[in-house]
Amino acid sequence: MTHKELIAVLDSLKDLKNMRDQLDAEISELESTVKKYMSDGEKEEEFVGQYKITYRDVLTERIDSKKLREKAPKTYERYLVHSFYKRLNVK
Repeated sequence: MTHKELIAVLDSLKDLKNMRDQLDAEISELESTVKKYMSDGEKEEEFVGQYKITYRDVLTERIDSKKLREKAPKTYERYLVHSFYKRLNVK
């Protein structure tokens, strides 16, 4: 691949990422509208046309790794998993 072709690929990548950012912002705004509708009506479930909307509390449980590292560093080290990957950055 020539530098000229690579520049074209990078330009396309930049354009698509900008479009994704715009779409993510629009999606977030629309989701906020639906969440407000559900919250204002104190609803957890709603059927609207062909759509079923649920807006419920979700409980998740996670290990507090910072606290575990402080209180039991040997246990933390024993269960620590390392992973490696390559990261592509284009600026």
